[in-house]
This record gives sequence, structure tokens and C-alpha cells, in this order.
Amino acid sequence: INGNTDDYFYPVLFVLHSTFFGRFPEFLAGVWLAAILHKKMPDPFKRLRHKTYIGFTGIFLSLFGISFFQPDIFHHGYDTVAGAILMYTVVPLCAMLWFYGLVKEQTPMRTLFSTKIMVLLGNASFAFYLVHISYVNLRIKGWTLLPDRNFILLWIISILLYWLFERPVNGFVRKWIRK
Repeated sequence: INGNTDDYFYPVLFVLHSTFFGRFPEFLAGVWLAAILHKKMPDPFKRLRHKTYIGFTGIFLSLFGISFFQPDIFHHGYDTVAGAILMYTVVPLCAMLWFYGLVKEQTPMRTLFSTKIMVLLGNASFAFYLVHISYVNLRIKGWTLLPDRNFILLWIISILLYWLFERPVNGFVRKWIRK
């Protein structure tokens, strides 16, 4: 459209890390998991034991493996071809298995993620995502940079946003839809 045909889908790392075209394996794994859980597709994990721990360990080992491809302190391991293959195939599949196990198995990990504080953090996670990648984070870093890189402060802000904005708006919209 703008005559810039050489830079379409450029740079490749931006496309992989920041657009749907790079992140679709994660969405696809979620869709596949939903289809399995809603019995719209055959369950390939039915006979597998310890799904939660296998999935969690797979995520950990995959991310650890990706770190070996990190060329220097300024780049990520998933910026290499081998690291990207792990990041966009193995990690989503292991995450899918982990979530499947959390839904289907009674484990201490499931109990941990069912606690009130973890449920609250889960509810506030979208606000956290928006806050940590936005102007809010940059502004806070301009004021103070705590040893945890403002991680806890960003969570406090996210929880407040959830309680003061997201939850009330969600409740309002749900009531409006019911009418």
C-alpha cells in the first residue's frame, strides 16, 4: 500500500515476538486445549500420568535450554533459530500440558494456584500485563527503581486497577448483558 515492499513483515524478530503471526502457536495451543477439554477433539493426554509436573518441568527445561542460545547479554536466546523453534513449539505444548494437568489432576500445585492470593494475582494479571509494558512502568522507573525492578509495586498497582476498575466494569457489563 505504501510502496515499502522490502520491509513488509520487517524486522523478523519484531514479527515473531510482538505480532499475532509470531505468537499464534500459543493461541493455537490454547484453542487445542479448549477443544480437548470440551470434548470436541480426542484427548491425547488421557493415559499420561503426572501431566501437571511433566508440563511444568517441560516449560522450565525448555526455557533453560533457550538460555544456551543467548549470544550475549543484549539479546535473547529465542532470537536465534534454535531458540525460536523451542520457544514457539515446545514451550506452548508444555504449557498446554501443564494447564491440562492443573484442570484435570489434584496436585499441590493446583492447590497453590487455587489460594485466594493466587486467584487475585490471576485476576489482576491482565492489568499487570498492561501496566508493565506501558508508560506507567516507564514513569515509575523515572521516580524510583527498587531492587526487584518495581515488580511488587507494579503488582500493587495492578491489583488496585483490578479492584477499582476492571472488576466493577466487568460486573456492570455482565448485568447489562443479562438484561
